[in-house]
Amino acid sequence: MRVGAITKERAELRLHTEIQRIDLDLARRANPHPLFRDCAARYLAQSRDKNSIETIRIHVGLLMRHLGTLEPHQIHDATLAPFIAARLADCARATTINRSLEVVRTILNRSARSYRDDDRLPWLNTLPPMITMLPESRRQPYPITWEEQDDLFPRLPVHLQRMALFAVDTGLRDSNVCGLRWNWEVAGARGRSKCVRDSLRRFQVKAYARRDPQRRSVVDHPDSTRPECGVGVSASRAANRNDEQQRLAACAS
Repeated sequence: MRVGAITKERAELRLHTEIQRIDLDLARRANPHPLFRDCAARYLAQSRDKNSIETIRIHVGLLMRHLGTLEPHQIHDATLAPFIAARLADCARATTINRSLEVVRTILNRSARSYRDDDRLPWLNTLPPMITMLPESRRQPYPITWEEQDDLFPRLPVHLQRMALFAVDTGLRDSNVCGLRWNWEVAGARGRSKCVRDSLRRFQVKAYARRDPQRRSVVDHPDSTRPECGVGVSASRAANRNDEQQRLAACAS
């Protein structure tokens, strides 16, 4: 329906505008923009050699249910709200949800700065949005229980299981455990030992048995004036568990 007078020039301009809109729509359908699932698939392919690839897959799988069919420019705090609400309903902690949001942020950054189509145009042609993280409440650390250890350790990747067991049995700090190198291993008189070096101190980790084969002399400081009181020495958790079981058995009898 036409309202008021219209000139030939205005009619031609309207026709030209409609032709451009239809052409753009046809071009978009012929060459659809990548969706978030396409960006995530490319990110997974580039991350396949990372040790954390399985963790990344888990986060991506959770995100796909809510974001997979969206284009990258459609992802922001508002479109992430249903995902966050669903994770909170599943009793996921803020720290865990934030790790998923960090994956979203990484994928969007790569879509804007790295991923290109056949015309060398970025998959996300705007600046990635600021994604609001949830406030995290830091829980006080506490010793892991036997039940938690029995439930957690089988879920770890194989390359982390022995390291985690060594860490809880010795009580060593993360930097000392992760800093171990096989070329530091030397033969000992009563077994084998490893040297743990950092920028300030050198420790020797001795793995020979004492009276109880489950007990280990864990860390001795070679420069210590008190050899019997090495830095970070602790009995193994396995030995402590045996002692605990014996005490419980004695109480029961």
